[in-house]
Amino acid sequence: PEGYTPELPEHDLWAVANQNNKNTIVIDIPAGEEKEPATLNFEGIGGTFTNTHIYIRLGAGVDFTVTENHSGWGAYWRNTVLHAELGQGAKLHHHRLITDSDAAVSTHAAHIRVAEGARYEQQAVIRNAALTRNELTADLLGKGADATINGVLLGSGESTLDQTVLINHMAPDC
Repeated sequence: PEGYTPELPEHDLWAVANQNNKNTIVIDIPAGEEKEPATLNFEGIGGTFTNTHIYIRLGAGVDFTVTENHSGWGAYWRNTVLHAELGQGAKLHHHRLITDSDAAVSTHAAHIRVAEGARYEQQAVIRNAALTRNELTADLLGKGADATINGVLLGSGESTLDQTVLINHMAPDC
């Protein structure tokens, strides 16, 4: 989004995303505001490559839920990158349901920055696809910052499913 430059990690999935950025979703909720939960639906179509950036910024104390549903048919590659900034005491409940076709390549990278007393939670269910990678980096920036990552991977046949998590404890008591 215009005027917003997040600190993104040096990473191949981010590089692909930055070179092919055509779809951007921005959720920006200032402190003191409430928003209904958001559901984002992504459908892969055989023979295509799609790339989506998702930016979420929550002000101090905001409690928000976002659900991503990924599905599709045929052989395609979908790359989704998410960057979230959680203000002091904010909570982000992130649900990711990935049920791609057996021939799909589905890559997902998330970089979450969690301020003092804030909490990030991801629940991921990954099923099918020829190759799925769900990668998350969380930077716990302040005292009491927290990140909880849960995932279920249900492969079949020749599926390769991967969930990779890196949590950087950058402050005490997080």
